[in-house]
Amino acid sequence: MTRPVKILIALVVVAALGAAGFFVFEYFDHKGKIKDAQRACGTTYTTPTPGVALPAGLDFTVPEGQTLWQTDKQGKTEIVYTFLTGTRADLVKVRDAVVDELKSQGFSASATDQEPTYEAEGKFSGKVSGTIQVQGQCQGFVRVRYKFSL
Repeated sequence: MTRPVKILIALVVVAALGAAGFFVFEYFDHKGKIKDAQRACGTTYTTPTPGVALPAGLDFTVPEGQTLWQTDKQGKTEIVYTFLTGTRADLVKVRDAVVDELKSQGFSASATDQEPTYEAEGKFSGKVSGTIQVQGQCQGFVRVRYKFSL
């Protein structure tokens, strides 16, 4: 077997393994999102963290109907989690409503990706820029994650 044929076979094998890994990841990622959305809520997923408040300097208001749940910080990135009533079937509709709300607050916002019943995503820019992710939180509730890049 010549060297170019061996290289070609190696490339095909690596590509096949990469594709297989991707599909396995996607399968388990979707299974996890479905499992999360179907778990019982209890108070863990529907009670705001004590003392939670929006980070200073965002010039952002939590949209009506959403409850501020948690905040987090990763370097200069502020992360805000909210929840609202809804189901996996509502994810795209919720994302679109969030995009409209961000526009009304002076941001430039758009939908970017969606996998109906798994997640819906968007992005925004303006005063600050960032991303939106909408996923099932638990039975009867949807979680919205806002990432603000400061």
